[in-house]
Amino acid sequence: MGLRERLEVIRENNRDGEGRLDLEFNRPEIGALDRVDPLRGRPWLSIWLRPRDTIRRVVLFESEWSVLGLGAATGTARALSRAATRDFGDRLPLEVIVAASLILGPTLQFVTIYLGGWILRFCGALFGGKASFAEVRAALAWGAFPQAAMLLLWGLALILFQQQMFLSTKPILSTYPSTWLFFFLFHAFDLILIIWSLILTLNTLAAVFRMRVIFVVLACLVSGCVIVGAAVLGSVLWSDPTFSSFRLGRFS
Repeated sequence: MGLRERLEVIRENNRDGEGRLDLEFNRPEIGALDRVDPLRGRPWLSIWLRPRDTIRRVVLFESEWSVLGLGAATGTARALSRAATRDFGDRLPLEVIVAASLILGPTLQFVTIYLGGWILRFCGALFGGKASFAEVRAALAWGAFPQAAMLLLWGLALILFQQQMFLSTKPILSTYPSTWLFFFLFHAFDLILIIWSLILTLNTLAAVFRMRVIFVVLACLVSGCVIVGAAVLGSVLWSDPTFSSFRLGRFS
C-alpha cells in the first residue's frame, strides 16, 4: 500500500471516529507522513484541534510516562486554580498553597485517571465501547492537555504576583489599577481552557471507545453515578452503628 492509500485510510478513520490506524506502516513511512503534515508526531500541538487523530497516534507510540506527566501537570494546575477561586491566600501562606497543590493536585488527578478510567472503561462497554484500560487512561490524560498547559501561565503569575493570586482583596490593585486586566484575562483564559479540555476529552474518549460522543457522555454519567453511589454507600456503612461496632471490635 502506497503513501496516498495510507493517508486515505487515516482520513476515513478520522471522519467516522471508528477503527484503529493502519498498524502495518513502518517508521520510514511515519517520517514521510510527518513531512506531509507538520503536526503529525507533535501531539502537544495537534491535540488542540485534532484530538481524535492525535489520540489514535498517542496510544500507538507514546509511553505511559506521558500519561503520568500530563496527569501531574493537570492536577497541579487544577489545584492552583481551585485555591485561587476559593481565596485560600486569606488563610494560608503561599508556600503551603503551592506545596499542597504540588502534592494533592497530582494525587487526585491520578485517582481520576486510573480509578475513574477503570470505572469508565466498564461503563463505556455497556454502550458498545471497545477501548482498553490503557487507551482510556491516555484519552483522559491527553484530553486535559489545555489545563496542563495552563501550568506555564501559573508559573508566570506566581513569579509576578505571588500571594496576591490567592487573595480575595489584592493590594496591588490600589497601587497599579491597570493590573485588574491581567487578573481578569488570566481567569477568563483559565475558564476557556477548562471548557476546551472538556471538549477534547469527550473527543479523545469517543476515538478510543470507537463510538459517538453522545454515548461517551452517557458512559460518563453512569460512571459518575457509580462513583457517587459507592461514596454514599461507604459513608452510610461507616456511620452505621452495627458496622462501627464490628469495625471497632475487629481492630481492638
